[in-house]
Amino acid sequence: MTLSNQLPDYPIFIEGIRRAPDRGFHLNEPQAELALKNALRYIPSELQAQLAPEFLDELRTNGRIYGYRYRPQGDIRPKPIDAYEGNCIEGKAFQVMMDNNLCFDIALYPYELVTYGETGQVCQNWMQYRLIKQYLQVMTREQTLVVESGHPLGLFKSHPNAPRVIITNSMMVGMYDNRADWEIAAQMGVANYGQAFTCATTYKQEGKPYSIAFHGNIIALLEYAETHAIAIDLLSDQTSCHAVYEGGYCPAGISFEARTRLLKDDRSEFRRLADISLQRHFEVIRKLVAKGTYFFDYGNSFMKAIYDAGVKAISRNGSDEKDGFIWPSYVEDIMGPELFDYGYGPFRWVCLSGMHEDLIKTDHAAMSCIDPERRGQDRDNYNWIRDAEKNRLVVGTQARILYSDAEGRLKIALRFNEMVRNGETGPIMLGHDHHDVSGTDSPFRETANIKAVTSLFPLQGAGGILAHYILI
Repeated sequence: MTLSNQLPDYPIFIEGIRRAPDRGFHLNEPQAELALKNALRYIPSELQAQLAPEFLDELRTNGRIYGYRYRPQGDIRPKPIDAYEGNCIEGKAFQVMMDNNLCFDIALYPYELVTYGETGQVCQNWMQYRLIKQYLQVMTREQTLVVESGHPLGLFKSHPNAPRVIITNSMMVGMYDNRADWEIAAQMGVANYGQAFTCATTYKQEGKPYSIAFHGNIIALLEYAETHAIAIDLLSDQTSCHAVYEGGYCPAGISFEARTRLLKDDRSEFRRLADISLQRHFEVIRKLVAKGTYFFDYGNSFMKAIYDAGVKAISRNGSDEKDGFIWPSYVEDIMGPELFDYGYGPFRWVCLSGMHEDLIKTDHAAMSCIDPERRGQDRDNYNWIRDAEKNRLVVGTQARILYSDAEGRLKIALRFNEMVRNGETGPIMLGHDHHDVSGTDSPFRETANIKAVTSLFPLQGAGGILAHYILI
């Protein structure tokens, strides 16, 4: 499958929309030539000579080839599922979710296909986006689309009970499994990455919770609180420290604009300032913890970044990172004991009709499946979904997220199936979250601090899932 030989008009970039920083150009001449070939393989031969200089300029200017010319004009917003072309409902549903993740309200850097986590992309470039859409439009329930780091390998014969899409991202070989080599692979167009991104701080006043945004660097705020003896009960950090030197962490003492310029012009200076900030960050948190603050790592590799910045005091064994760090992760201390240990984890559903009334119906259906007296976790989940409409939680598609155990999910899924079958709602898509039970244990991020040095368990799990689908 190829793109059209009609060259699209270059898009107009809307002012005020977040843009990814220049990732820096780090390729040698043969690598740059291969990066260009990797991008041009999607382009009809008669257009390649015209687009080669344009793509090379993107690579040298942005550190990536995004293929801006192939981005649709304006905001990419999810439409009702019936507005999409397709031979099967799954193919249409994936198109809804792709557009949802790239709309201005959702994506971190919409023009660079980054949904979240500073570097987490839907795919690497807009040619891949268009080709994936084309495959999804013709895919049947007897086929599976295979995508490798954003590159659509094609449609393969399967069966209705098989996955409709299989995706792998950035599966780096051991010798190259490091940040520097991943950066080279990403610039060459053979790897991409994804992770979560959000931030919030809550204060209590007269018994009522308030969410307050602080426009500045958190280190300055924490140092002020520590110096002025302002008590902080609960503290965490959610900067994207898995990409700390790629812009996920902004050094203290410089503006966001200066951060962006340094990423382009002087990466070594950016790294030096980031390390100094991480050291300061550690020291102020250490002082606050000594005064009674409970600090937990949100799962963003924050403590590993501190260790890599030269702070060996954060190491639990005092010498290296292999036994973890002195403060707990939220999986280890909060999510595990409160939810995961009982089999509760998050799952999502999307009302693909785009109709808000369908979402309200699913809220009531989910509530009817939860016994709030069974466990405290069920009471929390019942209250969450009961108040979801009042709290106006929808951004993008008509979607919800809810924690439940396996028994609860089964009840809710069967009720949704019944509603769709009876014509009470349009199609409903059920999905997992990366926090799903047993799905969260990387060594330094979102970790339960399990001391595993092999990767046998996830491979066995994947093999079991595949065997299940084959047997069905």
